[in-house]
Amino acid sequence: RVCLYEHGSNLPKLTKKIHDTEITQLCYIGGYIITGSSTGQCFMTQVNKGGKVRNFKEQAPAASITDICISKKIKNKQKLGVGYEDGSVILWNIQTGRPDAVFLQEHGVGATKVVFSEQFPSLFCSAGANSFINIYDAVKCAPI
Repeated sequence: RVCLYEHGSNLPKLTKKIHDTEITQLCYIGGYIITGSSTGQCFMTQVNKGGKVRNFKEQAPAASITDICISKKIKNKQKLGVGYEDGSVILWNIQTGRPDAVFLQEHGVGATKVVFSEQFPSLFCSAGANSFINIYDAVKCAPI
């Protein structure tokens, strides 16, 4: 379950069962909650309505989601970066729910962290349990 509380209140504004399995990651942005599960499912849910808006599943591995992050707007689009326990990294188009780039088992071991650059929003990085960092161009959807 995901519970969203208003500041200063002890009562949840929204309580919603989003996944049938363990939620491993959670991100909140502009009225939407993005959740990732232990089975590789990733959902975007609208807070005010409580319903699922997007299901990011096309080409996603059946591995636990280890991290999620959202870009600033890049050429009027936002991207969702997702890291998986099997080392895969996917850049999703938030507007369509489809992958812009899929890097299967990119790290060979778990992808432990994914981030977009604050200074250069078109740069996306992933870190792996193998101590390596990969840098991607989020516009070209390719490694640098």
